[in-house]
This record gives sequence, structure tokens and C-alpha cells, in this order.
Amino acid sequence: MSAAETPLGRVLSRRPYAALFPGAGTQRPGMAARLLARSPAARELLARLEAACDAPLRDVCVDGTPRQLRAVGLAYPAVFVTGLLAFAALVEHQGAAWRPPALAGGHSLGHFTALVCAGALTAEEALGFVRERSRLMEAESARRPGGMLSVVGAGHDRVTRMCAQCPAELGVLTVGCRNGTRHLVVSGDRAAVHWLRERADALGARKVTDVRTGLAAHSSLMAPVRDRLRTLARRLPVSRPAVPVLSNLTGRPLTDAREIHAELGDQVAAQVRWDLCLDSVAAHGVHTVLDLGPGQAMASLARSHGLRAAAVNSMEPLPAVLAAPAPPAEEVVR
Repeated sequence: MSAAETPLGRVLSRRPYAALFPGAGTQRPGMAARLLARSPAARELLARLEAACDAPLRDVCVDGTPRQLRAVGLAYPAVFVTGLLAFAALVEHQGAAWRPPALAGGHSLGHFTALVCAGALTAEEALGFVRERSRLMEAESARRPGGMLSVVGAGHDRVTRMCAQCPAELGVLTVGCRNGTRHLVVSGDRAAVHWLRERADALGARKVTDVRTGLAAHSSLMAPVRDRLRTLARRLPVSRPAVPVLSNLTGRPLTDAREIHAELGDQVAAQVRWDLCLDSVAAHGVHTVLDLGPGQAMASLARSHGLRAAAVNSMEPLPAVLAAPAPPAEEVVR
């Protein structure tokens, strides 16, 4: 059976779909191993990127240990690259039946993967920016330690009220990501995040877990990084995307290179409105989503929004993944 003859293959060939990419916190050992074993296009792209940045990307994406993948400087570029490899493998697998997505989007770090796949940035330019973004975030976190908590099953107003009750001497505590109606990520100083974790029962949440980032992204703690990235972004060439890219800040599909450019630096310290991104997908008549990162984080959130979703890189053979959407899975994303 050809790629176009599988159930999902027929959907991709005939109906609009969105290509979505997760952010940090989704890294895992061996996350690109299957893609590289099965896809010549993925292997060729990885070789090109390794040559461009002189970094051991394959070692991290294939053989990275849990300890190594806790390091921001290693994990973030690896998640970014894995998304690119999944997209390359998908295009190759679909062959003549390939049809571009109607929309592309990425959660935080994944936004840069989406920009590459939409044609707004080259893979090499985006990788350089992602590596510097990661380095700056890691350095700022060493200076002022922070953390993030995923809160599932509690409403935004209740979580916001709890954050406001955090003693000022413990530092900043804020909602950094709104992933859905009842799926939030709280970000802030390490002591403040610990304070909230200790009071998880008061949130009335179904599940409260640490996000595997080791820093406080999408909070005011990243303001120094934002200011540096604004300067770096001015030198980054951005083209008009061939596919509209969802804004992390508003959920609106962006097609203007100037609008995309304006968000590149600001995104790291701003709240991610992934709930609005998924609203946008549905509002544009797109009801099928492909998760193109490690695991199934984007697919899980899309399903909770009533969308049909499948995870391309879910550690299963690509033809099997395309044959039927993967089962629901709850994952922490940022």
C-alpha cells in the first residue's frame, strides 16, 4: 500500500491539515532514531545542519541520555532539529501525493521549526538563532533559577488567583502558557514554583507536574534574554512564508514577514496562547493535525480541542502512523 492509499494519507492528499511542532519539555532519548533509520531525506538534512553548526546533533538526537537532555543547550536544538527531520521524512514518504499544510504552528521553541517548514527561515539561520536563544536562556537561569509547572484540570482564573497569593519575597509566579481551557503552564522563580507545587491540592487540578525545562520561560525572568534576542532578530532574514504560521502571542495566522520578525525576540518572555492557536486551526476549517515533534504532545492538545490528530514521530513505523491516528496521550509541553 502506498502512502497516499493509507487512511490518513488520503486525508493529507484531499483535505486541509495543520502541521504542528512542540517545544522544550518533549525531549526524550532516541527521539530521532526512527526517523534517521528510515528516511534518507532526514539523514541528508541532519548531515547538512551538523556541517553548518559544527555540533554533534546526531549524538544528542539519537543517543542523548536523560541527563544530557536536561541541559537546555543540548535539548532545545535537538527538539528543534527533530521536528525538521520529521517534516522532511513526511514529505519524502508522501512522495507525489505530498500536499503542503494549510497552516503551520509551533509551541514556543517549536515556533521556529514551523517557520522553517513554512519557508520563512532557512534551517541553518533558524538553528543558529535557536542555539543562541538556548544559550542565553540557560545563562539567565543560572543567574536567577526558575521553573515551570504544568497544571491540568484547573481553570485560568483560579490558577491566576493562586499565583497572585504567592508571597512577594519568593519572586515571580505567573501563567506562562495557556494550552487549553483547563491546561496551563505556570512559570516563575524556583522558590515561587515550589510554593505552588506544595499547594497543588488548593488548585483543584487533576494533575500538577514539573515541566522538564529547568528555567522560567514565558515570564518576566526572561526579559534580559528577550532584549538580547531583539537585537539578534534584527539581523535574521525572514521571508514571506509559503504557509501561514500561527502566532504564539495571538493565535493569528501570520503571512507578513514583518509581523513574524517582530515576534522573534519577544516570544521568549511573553505568554504563549496555544489555546488561541488551536482555535484558529478550527476557525479556518482545518480539522486534521499532524504532530511533527518528539512524542505526542501536540496531538494530545489538539484532540482535547476536538481536532483529529496523529503523531508522525511517535516511535512507530511511519506507514503505521499514517494508517491510523495515535491514541490520546497527555504530555507536558512548552
